[in-house]
Amino acid sequence: MTREGVRRIAYKHPDWPFGLDRPYPYWEIARADVMETKPFLEFFQSHPIVGRGPDKAPRTTRSVS
Repeated sequence: MTREGVRRIAYKHPDWPFGLDRPYPYWEIARADVMETKPFLEFFQSHPIVGRGPDKAPRTTRSVS
């Protein structure tokens, strides 16, 4: 998952545990927002991501002419 995917989940998911009014605040390190690893992993274990993205067609092989 890209950082944009994490941003989308943080914005839309009501159970996201990070933020100002949430159980775990963001930290700032080297001008980047960071979060604790354990609650991050626990969130994704209890809310698994389904699917692999917009391209759902099976992969094809290229033919060499």
